Amino acid sequence: MSSCTAALDLPAALEMVDGGEVVAADAGPQPCTPNPCGEANRQQCRVDEAGEAQCDCNEGYQLTGSLCLPHGGEDPGETGCGADEDGCMAGAVTLTRGEAHAGSLGGDGDRVDFFVLATPSVGGVEQVTVTVEEGGQPTVEIYVFPSESPVVSAASPSLAAEVHAEAQVLIALRAAGESPQAYTVLVESMGLDDHGDTVAEATTVQSGAHPFRLETTNDVDVLSVMDFAVDSPPAEPSAVLLRAELDEGQDPMALQMRVGPVDRVGEFAYFGGTARHPVDGAGAYGVKLRALDGELLSGTLHIMALSGDDHGDSAEWATDLQVRRAVSADLAADDEDWFRLRATGNQVYRVTLGGAPGRNVEVFSPVDRLRWSLEAIGVYYVHGPLDSDAFLKVSGEAGAYTLLVEDRALQDEAGEGLDEALPLTPGEAFPAAIQFLGDRDRFLFPAFPTGGCWTITLAEGRPEVKLTLELPDGSEEALGAQEALSFQTEFGESAYALVEAAPGQQVEEPLSYQVLGNSIDPCP
Repeated sequence: MSSCTAALDLPAALEMVDGGEVVAADAGPQPCTPNPCGEANRQQCRVDEAGEAQCDCNEGYQLTGSLCLPHGGEDPGETGCGADEDGCMAGAVTLTRGEAHAGSLGGDGDRVDFFVLATPSVGGVEQVTVTVEEGGQPTVEIYVFPSESPVVSAASPSLAAEVHAEAQVLIALRAAGESPQAYTVLVESMGLDDHGDTVAEATTVQSGAHPFRLETTNDVDVLSVMDFAVDSPPAEPSAVLLRAELDEGQDPMALQMRVGPVDRVGEFAYFGGTARHPVDGAGAYGVKLRALDGELLSGTLHIMALSGDDHGDSAEWATDLQVRRAVSADLAADDEDWFRLRATGNQVYRVTLGGAPGRNVEVFSPVDRLRWSLEAIGVYYVHGPLDSDAFLKVSGEAGAYTLLVEDRALQDEAGEGLDEALPLTPGEAFPAAIQFLGDRDRFLFPAFPTGGCWTITLAEGRPEVKLTLELPDGSEEALGAQEALSFQTEFGESAYALVEAAPGQQVEEPLSYQVLGNSIDPCP
């Protein structure tokens, strides 16, 4: 037996024990068995010279700070990011929150810059702001380690993501095209979300001013308005009014507001920063705010609950009018209902006030200057302020009424001001129209180099139109339809003609006319 054992040459570490079992002798501690390395991308265990377990990055990853990040190498054992050190995750530049970092992209094949935040997140919203000094807007990507795919990505100057506490955040800026781009990047912690994202998590509020912040591209803020959460139904009519004041530089059309009873809060959507929702019963009303197109929005939401009234009583609480859609409303005693018309300069607006007598409509410019007043039920035409809001106020006796605004394109280009006057070409009739009551068209008779004579005719005119000739000496002469008038100007002098509706004439449809100017040589 001993000779056979010697022939097998069993290792000295094996020995025979009672019972006939062969067991391994004690080989000492095994630091890598079982493998203690459980960190992401860092499961390679080795025993160092002191006999301790050391965790190394997996193949294809490199230790950057305390993280094993991919270096992008294609060959086994390759490390490093090449000449562009921040062009792969493993070469990420360390950023400190609140401290701006300047960099560049686009030149010499530099397509991407990576960054890693110096400390883990405390939880909440991390916002990245990229200010472009030169070139196009880079694409911003936000990563949460160990994921190698961004949680959010957009070519936007500001981008944010909501992350959990202790999360390690990385950022990539990808070049916009081949041309050089210079930028400054800043990362800030915005803290926890300020409002719940669902009705169950909604912030409970009453009428008043409430700050909000839509921190990420998919953030939703939900508020529950409790003014009508009472035992008895509110007086009729009643309404919830919303007015969002966004921080400077933000577009109100990028904000969507949904409002309704809490069980139907997603049913009605409003845009443009204002909303009015009728109240048809007691209970809480939900408001849901959401940013469109990946915008990051912040500001103050003003909420007003109207009991026994259906429209606001001032310009700041005016209800937005939709053109060609009639509004049915009730005017309470000693009440005013305000509406906003988002007017444009190339439109004429037909305002119709319907209902019982005893009410009137007034139209105000953006600086609250009275433009006109319709003191009875009927129809009026008005030209909207250029690219601005006009406000309509309904007042008078209590009761129901309707308000309808219709629009049509402005048909002529003549303006009222001296710098808006259209020059007449001798012998050519200029067609135009009085679009609304108060519309005035001015025409210019250019100066002759040596002085000269003109004759003016209101061709194809109408008795509803009045033309006033404004002579260089300051005098004026009125000209009726189909009449002709001759006048003379001296060297370098110009004259004007002003056309408007005749006194007492209503303008329910455009009043078309033509002005014809002829030069006379020699002067009579």
